[in-house]
Amino acid sequence: MALAASAVSAGLCTAVPPVSYAEAAQKPYLKPVVDVLREYATATWYTDRGGDAISELLSKCAGATPVIVIYGLPGKDCAGHYSSNGGNQSPADYARWIDSLVSRVGNTNVIYILEPDAIGNLANNECATQRGYLPNLKVALTKLSSNANAQIYADVAGWANQGAAQEVLSKLKSAGRLNGIAINTSNYKDTDTLKSICQAYSSATGGLHCVFDTSRNYRGSPQSEWCNAKSGGIGAPPGTPTGSSIDDDMIERDSRGIVVLVGTSRYSEAVL
Repeated sequence: MALAASAVSAGLCTAVPPVSYAEAAQKPYLKPVVDVLREYATATWYTDRGGDAISELLSKCAGATPVIVIYGLPGKDCAGHYSSNGGNQSPADYARWIDSLVSRVGNTNVIYILEPDAIGNLANNECATQRGYLPNLKVALTKLSSNANAQIYADVAGWANQGAAQEVLSKLKSAGRLNGIAINTSNYKDTDTLKSICQAYSSATGGLHCVFDTSRNYRGSPQSEWCNAKSGGIGAPPGTPTGSSIDDDMIERDSRGIVVLVGTSRYSEAVL
């Protein structure tokens, strides 16, 4: 995730570029692009699927604000099963896993993106309710909120049933401090569409703010592809003001951003 040119992005950590950038930069036609991308902060994903870069992130980001995507619900991706595996098998596992993150981050300034697709699945698929997504999200939000310097955005998925997702958000907000929502993670919706979605959510949830993922939305949604669409392209640079009235009271804290590493496969770390 990359954010820039707004208060929320001021001082974001750029010290930990994705390892795949080095590989991509070996290709002459990609190097100029990679050199530009290195200037933006990129989120670190905290998952239960192997590997944990949080300690390295916090060490290298001393004095700057890291961005962390939390992705470790037990039974996550219950509808698609593309990324459902992981070490967290129970609510107790998940609570301990969140505790580990909270303990290491401490009172550091940090931005969290909470559980991509979880609210979307709660809104659209019964399996998410059966797997206890909402109680686990509440536990996570309560624990993450113990850091007064944390800004927390719950991912709502651009494809979710908005009415149902708004009901989930209203229930989730009771568990802790929710600053806003993340929209379009790993997806292609154009920015004008995202602004409309943001306005609807903000109006229905007491003014929650929005962060957009513009990593692949330059041409908007493809007509027939949803996975690694060849028509995808990098959208507006992170932090670029939208010029919309819905952002008049939001742009000081919230921004466009790259939640998913530019150029990677949806289901692998390969650079396309």
